[in-house]
Amino acid sequence: GGYHDAGDFDRRPMHTIIPIHFLNYYEIMKEKFYDGQYNIPDKFDKSYNTLGSGNGIPDFLDEALWGVLLYEYLQQDDGSVMSGTEANAHPGYGSDSASKDKMIYGTWAPTGHVCASATGMFAHSSRLLKKYDSIKAAELLKRAEKGWEFLNSGSINIEGLESQLLYSSLELYLATATGNNEEDKNNKYHKKFLEYLDFLFNKNPGWPQQFKPGYLAVGWDNKQGILSPYFMGYLITDKYTDYTWK
Repeated sequence: GGYHDAGDFDRRPMHTIIPIHFLNYYEIMKEKFYDGQYNIPDKFDKSYNTLGSGNGIPDFLDEALWGVLLYEYLQQDDGSVMSGTEANAHPGYGSDSASKDKMIYGTWAPTGHVCASATGMFAHSSRLLKKYDSIKAAELLKRAEKGWEFLNSGSINIEGLESQLLYSSLELYLATATGNNEEDKNNKYHKKFLEYLDFLFNKNPGWPQQFKPGYLAVGWDNKQGILSPYFMGYLITDKYTDYTWK
């Protein structure tokens, strides 16, 4: 699972934005995507029967779930998520392929950025997958709830990560919303989302936590701007929304 960039095979903190973008694109344009659309080879995994064309899930969602899968494997028992995989060198450009790479890869320790991003991915995936696989969707939601508990346990530094926490709180709200306006108004994740929204857009926390409609790379300091996918779900949901914070 997971995606790498350039000509190497590492999967680093800045790559969390790829499945997040995928999930948002799919949700915004669900009617454009269907199973068998891209003739994707089957990708077998113990968590799924298959991820690929012919499994009854739109191919584009399959690809998003393939990106999320890495973080499922990297989640630890306490809810934290390791920050990716990398070797101590890059493969030979033009000579080494992923199927023949002999280097030994390890994992990076958890960071607040990756834990928050993965928590949001798990909840988002759960919501979008539910109509196709309710059992796997429930497992993903449990992962998200476990990730949220870790983020709020004081065990990891989340200072300056309100952008990613905006995403994780939003997706947990949408995944747990009941459709009852009073209940959803008081949903604990909804309240946290509105707090982060108010802080980011009204309190002007400064660089780098400013709105960037496109992609903004994240460095090893784990700082990142406010990306559209971090709040897009709130603009298109049919669940209760509250804009009085403005």
